[in-house]
Amino acid sequence: MGLSILHYVNSVHPVLSGYTIRTHSIAKAQKKIGLSPNVAVSVKSLMKNYFEKINYASKYSYEGIDYYSNYNGLTDALEVRLASKLLMRNNRLTNFLKRQFYSIEKNRMLKRYYSFLSSEVKDVDLIHAHTPSLVFDEASQINNYFKKKIIYELRGFWNLSRENFNGDVMNAVEDEISASQKADKCVAICQGIADVLIKAGINSNKIEIVPNGVEPEKFTASSKDIKLMKELNLTDKIVFGYITNVRWFEGIQTVVKAWPQILKEIPNAVFLLIGGGDYLLTVDKMIKEYNLENNILKLGMIKHEKIPDYYMLIDIFVVPRINVPVSNIVTPLKPLEAMAAGKALITSDVNALKEIVINGETGMLFRADDFNHLADICIQLAKDKILRDALGLNGKNWVIKNRTWDEISRKYLELYNNLLS
Repeated sequence: MGLSILHYVNSVHPVLSGYTIRTHSIAKAQKKIGLSPNVAVSVKSLMKNYFEKINYASKYSYEGIDYYSNYNGLTDALEVRLASKLLMRNNRLTNFLKRQFYSIEKNRMLKRYYSFLSSEVKDVDLIHAHTPSLVFDEASQINNYFKKKIIYELRGFWNLSRENFNGDVMNAVEDEISASQKADKCVAICQGIADVLIKAGINSNKIEIVPNGVEPEKFTASSKDIKLMKELNLTDKIVFGYITNVRWFEGIQTVVKAWPQILKEIPNAVFLLIGGGDYLLTVDKMIKEYNLENNILKLGMIKHEKIPDYYMLIDIFVVPRINVPVSNIVTPLKPLEAMAAGKALITSDVNALKEIVINGETGMLFRADDFNHLADICIQLAKDKILRDALGLNGKNWVIKNRTWDEISRKYLELYNNLLS
């Protein structure tokens, strides 16, 4: 086998999110080209899940990738079993006590974790830690025993995603910068993240951009599911949609404001909102206020294996992120999936989305937060099937050429070899 890579991450399967999809896709693609990837979940995340009664196996395989948690080693420890009697509840006091318990017991738990990992994984050539900085800190401590090179991959700056953040970016990302300074190499998933690191004083030679990718073979269906269309009453409709974790910065509010104007020109236009999130309550209030319950359909969470079927229902995929720091800095995964599915793409013109959309060629850009401009472009594409098809085909070809996980895995191989040579 090739180089043995230990990926150290915040969350893993069976949790399904953009984060875990990226992790698993990276590992599968790396294994395909001869690397030996293994994935370990952080102790802090494992503790959180344990106290919330979510169990992990200490070791399991999923689609050929080995995942580790040392769950048994954690839960069998006397101090953890004693603490669990007190900390299973979820309130302000117990949350504070959980943080204190983690702080006190972290060194002991990580030493046990190293013993477990070194016995299971055997030879480790490189540690590859992923966002957030707390995960890097744990990986770095475990690496005090392994004594290998360590990479820190920044997939985003989580503080910027907190509700209505629009403050000083550099202050908000101090912990991430600190982790980046300690790492032997940094990976940024987009130019926006790399720019923040460079502004903070990280040498650009230390940073490698390895973007999000897709598995195009998951989006090969050529026709819509007729039964599903009938169930959702989408027959003879122009279907717009977005699949996302519904958060304040995703911009669904811009879509709601644009929809009455769109319906005047395209009365059979329907918008599918697929995904969960706390911001759904706000969106729901707006939908009712605008009397759009029959035109904007909230479908909630969909099983991951069913997501390609829902992509195929959508004629025009809309990514309406608003103009705030997180939207300008971090690229999302879902637009790439929509492009892989051959869908016409409309996105706001925030910087991160302009990294993946060539306006008028692989998608259409509208001015972020401008619901009138969004409405105009939606109407234009709804009326012009030739343009929709051209955008969808161009986007699909661009993704296949530039953003497959197979292609991205080769970037990692080159990065690993250069770091270890």
